Amino acid sequence: MPKRDFHKNAQGNLFEYAINMRKNHTAAEDLLWQNLRGRKLGGHKFRRQHPVAGFIADFYCHFLLS
Repeated sequence: MPKRDFHKNAQGNLFEYAINMRKNHTAAEDLLWQNLRGRKLGGHKFRRQHPVAGFIADFYCHFLLS
């Protein structure tokens, strides 16, 4: 696999793990994601399975943390 540049120097293995988790989500995660995606909640953009501080957040909104 070619080397990729990751957001804020996050570890590549976390991104690969997050990608795998997105592909293998639960029914509950899928239902929640359908209601978060496309800025449906307060006009905020959410990310799914996003690396944050060495962990993977199931759902992440940068605006709400800034």
